[in-house]
Amino acid sequence: MAIIHTLKISDTGIFSKINWTIIFLAIIWFYLSSCNSEAELTSPEILIKAGTYEVSMKIDTTTRWYTLVIPTGYDHVQKRPLVLAFHPGNASMSDFYNALQGFRELAEEENWLMVFPNGSNTTDNRTGECLWNAVYCCGLPYTLNVDDVGFVKKLVETLQRDYKVDEKRIYATGRSNGGMLLHRLGAELWDIFAAIAPFAASAGGRFDDTSPEIILAPSHPLPILLMHGLNDASVKYNGGLSSNGIRYDISFEETAMLWVTNNGCDETVADTTIFDSDEGRTWVVDFSSCQQGAQVMAITVENSGHQLPRVANSGFDGTVAIVQFFKSHSKN
Repeated sequence: MAIIHTLKISDTGIFSKINWTIIFLAIIWFYLSSCNSEAELTSPEILIKAGTYEVSMKIDTTTRWYTLVIPTGYDHVQKRPLVLAFHPGNASMSDFYNALQGFRELAEEENWLMVFPNGSNTTDNRTGECLWNAVYCCGLPYTLNVDDVGFVKKLVETLQRDYKVDEKRIYATGRSNGGMLLHRLGAELWDIFAAIAPFAASAGGRFDDTSPEIILAPSHPLPILLMHGLNDASVKYNGGLSSNGIRYDISFEETAMLWVTNNGCDETVADTTIFDSDEGRTWVVDFSSCQQGAQVMAITVENSGHQLPRVANSGFDGTVAIVQFFKSHSKN
């Protein structure tokens, strides 16, 4: 049974309004109900209130962490969409939480639950630089074969148990190593997601020059938006040796076509739209004639690097593109 404890990191004024007797009784009830596998489990009342929380969960003997963002309009009655956001390598859930401020603002407007899972490291799996075990990368989580797929699966199950999550509208995005993990999740946990949107990430390559090439092998159609900057020096648009001089990545085109093939898309009816601005050009290639409506949208941004494209530096708003893509897809 997962043991959940939380640290509130916003809306700190709430503590002055708490009825501690009620909270004490709620904690006792929560502990007792956690011992009964037949009981319906819910989180303490504080986790139903709008705000941002850091939450831990036990997986076997390992403690993993995630940041949970509950929107203002959440009422614990109506089911709401859920978005998972996976941070890049050598970063953390806190870093990505701060980096995706614009995304969080749109999620608040849409009344979406949002979760920033944390990768793992050699210390506490909560602070400091963390990594993910993706298809062919990265670092110790890859070499030690950390079960990040199992972590995400249990995380989603826990959130569905404790919150009103719309199981038909669970989405995920991720950057770099987090995007690589997302490609893997899309292949192995395709039945969970309604759509995914990795960016600045490839779906395969080699861990180093002595390792075999490993390329993702998805087996079920899944709507996906892929986005990559031409100026990405870390995960190069055309593939090849990464910026750290060790890893080899497949190209953005290879990654996109892997999903086009998997989703059974008709390559002959792809629509290409070009957006020109003073800051640069963006190419949006849309494969919409696919099996089970599993659209593939491949976006190339001229003046963008290893990041989510922004209007200020590229003339294209990657955040809005992802949100609109998610809103256009739900599971049957």
